[in-house]
Amino acid sequence: MSSNWQTVVDEGAQAFELGKYADAEIAMRKALDVAEKGGDEQLVTVSLDNLAEVYFEQAKYDLAEHLYRRSLKIRQRLLPPEHEDIVTSLNNLAAVYFFLGKHDLGEPLCRELINIYEKVLGKEHPEVATGLNNLGLLCVAQKKYKEAEDLFKRAAVLREKSLGSDHPETGNSLAHLGNLFLEQKRFNDARVVYQRALSILETVWGPDNPELANLLTNLVTSLEETKRFSEAEPLYERVLTAKEVSLGPLHPDVVLSIEKLAKLHSRQGKYAEAERLFKRIIAMKERSVGHQHPQVATQLTNLANLHQTQSHYAQAEQSFSEALAIYEKTLVKGHPDIVLAIKNLADFYQANGRYAKAEPHWQRLLKIKESAAGSDHPETLACLSQIASCQLHQGKTKEAEVLFQKVLAAREKSLGTDHPDIAATLTNLANILKAENKYEQAEAFYQRAMDVSVRALGPDHPELVPTLEAYADLLSRTYREAEAEHMKACAKGIKERPEAAQVDSY
Repeated sequence: MSSNWQTVVDEGAQAFELGKYADAEIAMRKALDVAEKGGDEQLVTVSLDNLAEVYFEQAKYDLAEHLYRRSLKIRQRLLPPEHEDIVTSLNNLAAVYFFLGKHDLGEPLCRELINIYEKVLGKEHPEVATGLNNLGLLCVAQKKYKEAEDLFKRAAVLREKSLGSDHPETGNSLAHLGNLFLEQKRFNDARVVYQRALSILETVWGPDNPELANLLTNLVTSLEETKRFSEAEPLYERVLTAKEVSLGPLHPDVVLSIEKLAKLHSRQGKYAEAERLFKRIIAMKERSVGHQHPQVATQLTNLANLHQTQSHYAQAEQSFSEALAIYEKTLVKGHPDIVLAIKNLADFYQANGRYAKAEPHWQRLLKIKESAAGSDHPETLACLSQIASCQLHQGKTKEAEVLFQKVLAAREKSLGTDHPDIAATLTNLANILKAENKYEQAEAFYQRAMDVSVRALGPDHPELVPTLEAYADLLSRTYREAEAEHMKACAKGIKERPEAAQVDSY
């Protein structure tokens, strides 16, 4: 029976190596049947593991879980608790739980493995570090960040002590720690750890090893977030070159790397380089999917944003408009990309004072939002507020006042009277009344807006600035210069705070 079982297992293993998973599954099922009929429980556990591995390789984790659990249960009944076959079963099942997202079930298995490694191999054995590392990954998945950090640090120290500071496993432990810091947005901590990991792994593997790509990409992210752009740029170039060699120049990962490099150039103010790369991506996309494709529209939007940053408004308008036309031609009505493209144009026109051009785009968005979410939804009211703002800047004060009053009533009903959005609407209404020379009524709205902002956000919040400046203008118009200067000084003090960012009211 054993020779027959081995023959079938060999057939399954050969099919598995060739990627013929259906044939491998048939053979491994047959082997399991042979083992079960023969009554050899050790062969049954091996057969269960073999079949489970076929399912695992195909990401059929739920099927693999059932088999690995059966195998572990038999081994726990037959073998001592520290037996190597039980260790194998615990590792297999923990891995399945990780990929199934059953992290709470995988965690106790990893803890049991660590205890076995420490008892059998000693507390400073590299396998203990592997167990600590795996447990750390499960803790990260459950957002147990403090425990995960401690585990990764223990694993790195242990590997450095048992394997050496220049061993790749030491570098991998540091990389996992960096990933944890990156997820927590602790970018400077991540940068330091990634740089140390890169130094180790480059020495061992060489600088051109494709296994370094993810580490380099994550290091670049940490460098960008800490504004070390000059350090990030050559690493981006390395990632791009490596991906072009290994994947080919038109692979999506290559395009994504070019896009990231272009955005980095833009953040550095290297606009010509950024434009060249965005145009390169557009040309690549046009060759692979044709001009009329959403992927081309996405890159046209990137190019438009770059043009707008440089105040190249005619080119920005053309690219934004072309992107919208492509989305409308290739996507279903109301698609999120179409909605975003309409908003891009509306924002573009409004930011450049072209309110008559912006208004119809906001009107389109209003209809979409009303249809999708209802007339009182915050996004619908935001569109209505933008339309009113456009009308106000075009001198349509009566129409704007009606809309702002509608927005105010709806927001007070849904948000209460002390929400920052209420303050913005009150300021807009005050601006209308001021434009109509209704200064007494306008002043009451400004004061109410300031009270709401201070209660909701505090006295030094940037969203208070537009109200203070508009109220200062009213005070100047009514010949109260001392009060006006006080309001201007308050607004200036807020704007000069390091964390302040100017916010437009709408």
